Amino acid sequence: MGDVPWPFIRSEALANRLITGYALRRFTALYPGIYAPTDAQITPRKRAEAAWLWSRRKGTIAGVSAAALHGTKWLPQEGPAVLIHTNRRAPRGITLWSDSLPEGERMFVDGLPVTTPARTAFDIGRRTPVDLAVQHLDALMNATGLSRIDIETVATHHRGARGLHHLADVLDLVDGGAESPWETRTRLIVVRGISRPADTTRRPESFRRLCRSPRHGMGRPQGRHRVRRRATLGERTATHPGHRPLHRVG
Repeated sequence: MGDVPWPFIRSEALANRLITGYALRRFTALYPGIYAPTDAQITPRKRAEAAWLWSRRKGTIAGVSAAALHGTKWLPQEGPAVLIHTNRRAPRGITLWSDSLPEGERMFVDGLPVTTPARTAFDIGRRTPVDLAVQHLDALMNATGLSRIDIETVATHHRGARGLHHLADVLDLVDGGAESPWETRTRLIVVRGISRPADTTRRPESFRRLCRSPRHGMGRPQGRHRVRRRATLGERTATHPGHRPLHRVG
């Protein structure tokens, strides 16, 4: 027996002689009946696949788990996997939603059923605290090219769903141009203290020849406020004039 693809359903692996009862000692149950190597790093993608196998391949991967499969960066490495599934009795480590899921809001990624990027954003945006939802949606939009209109289109198909007002508050703040959680958090500080900046703005033509990059990390095209991210998070600079309002709000 060679390496066993994992995660796997214990009963299936034994029945198909992919693994012996003795060799099973090298594996650990992630969820009831679902196993992975004891020393393996369990990524959000692997956790999502394991949760789907636990559902007997009947659930659809959703929420931050779906975002992970869509290539979203900056997601938490720990935390429960999320499924849309009719079974409401979830084991520890799995969050179940029983929402309706039209076929057009479902797709396959690497053979796994997953909510589309727009449906994924719709679910995260109405269920997650505002700042964290904006951070996740910024990253999802950056990874997939998803637009606010795409998310709003899904919302029109679910009138009366819980959290729509919350989602609207989140969508007022999202910007897929953000390239890191730091940029998202900084933008939220700025927008709540002065006026809304745009992520990744272009420098004026007269300054481009003096700079390595024609773009700022963040700023307002119509004004002179700029915020630039250094290699280490937490370091920030602002060009004058406009630095005093930035200092006042954070």
